[in-house]
Formats: sequence, C-alpha cells, structure tokens
Amino acid sequence: MLGLSGGIHYPRIEPSFANAKSVLYDGTNDYVDASTSAGDLNLTNGSISVWAKLTTGANNDGIISICTGTSGNDKIQIDHQTSSDVLRALYKFTSGSTTSRVASKSIAEAALISAGWVHIVATWDVDVDSLILYYNGSSAGTNTDGLTVYQTTPDRVHVGKAANANNTYWKGNIDELGIWTRTLSAKSVSEIYNGGTPKDLNEGYSAGLIQYLRFEESSGTIKDYSGNGNTASASGATQNQSETP
Repeated sequence: MLGLSGGIHYPRIEPSFANAKSVLYDGTNDYVDASTSAGDLNLTNGSISVWAKLTTGANNDGIISICTGTSGNDKIQIDHQTSSDVLRALYKFTSGSTTSRVASKSIAEAALISAGWVHIVATWDVDVDSLILYYNGSSAGTNTDGLTVYQTTPDRVHVGKAANANNTYWKGNIDELGIWTRTLSAKSVSEIYNGGTPKDLNEGYSAGLIQYLRFEESSGTIKDYSGNGNTASASGATQNQSETP
C-alpha cells in the first residue's frame, strides 16, 4: 500500500512465536503435575529439554522427574545436587538390583544462580548405552556404563520436584519444557538452545514430541503445545511470570 510520502508501506507481520511467561516455584512445596504424558513415554529412547533459573539452592534441587510410584527405584530426573555441586541427568532402573546411571556437570550453587537462565537437555538411548547431559547447547556429561529399560510403567511426571517424594523442590523459574520419545542429536540440541533464546519446538523438532509445556497461561490448565493433549496443572507454583529466558 502507498504511504503519504508516496513510498510503499508493507503491513507489519507479527512473529508467530514469542516467549512471554514462565512459572515460579517457591522451593518449599510448589510443583507442576505433568503426569498426563507418563503413558506416552519411551523408556528406551527419549529426551527432555527445559529452561531453568535457580534463585536459591537447597540440598537437592529438582527440575523435572519421571518415575513409577513412590519408591524412586525407577526414575529419570534432571536436578542440581547442591551438596556435591553437580547438575545431573539421572537414569535409575531396577534389574535384579537398583542401579543408577548419572551424566553430570560440575557447577556450584552460586555459579548456577549467577548463570541466570540455563538450557538443560537430557537424552537417553538404552540401545547404545548412552545417557547425555547438555548444558547451554553443548554436551556437559556422558555416561556409557550400560542402561537397562526399567520394567515398570511411569505414572508420574513432576516439574520442580522429585516425582516420587515431597522433597528436592526447585526455587526459581522453569520454562519451555519439551519431552520426546526419541533421542535428540547434538546438532538439534545446539539448535534448540539457539544462543540462549528459546525456539518453537514444533518448527523442525516435532517428531516424537509428546509434551510441550510453554507455560504461557496466566492461570489454570497448562496447555500442551505438542497437540497430544498432555496438559499439566500447577500445584502452588505461580503462573504468569514475566521472567523468561
């Protein structure tokens, strides 16, 4: 269309993807229940991508946890262990006896707090005995000691705490959570990190994406943007926070 000056003015096109909100956790009893995706999980191959910002550490700070029941014997979890100064991806399984495999990055509580928003990805592939932790787009820890698919069916997915117990609560913000039934490549992880700016996981990374929580809601049900209907609900956690990566 022509402007008053005679030049051609094109209509402004608004971006289709914008990250405007996150969820805040108080470190005491807040969490998000995302268990609707539990039945769709692939325990042989999978990935979790999440953005997190720690404001105060406790003994153990849980970011996301997937497990069966309350025993904690079968579990996939991302957390920060303040007592040992490590950020870790945990794959715990029972096969005769309970075994834990951990891929970790050494980082003290103060350093993690100072880092502000960080992007964390855990990938597992039982077929090739690989558990990998990525931190801000790069591989930060690998475990190839051997993985065995745990024999129970997951029934809990909790964000901001351990799924098997009321502890290891996160104090800070969590945003843009994706869970896949496939192992993301290092290239995909780097692309999703995007130099520190979240990307739309439905644009190029939707294959195997079973749950995509963007936390853009002001209140109420947390939408699953993967299209699978795996919605979530906040238990105490405060939605509608403008603090975002």
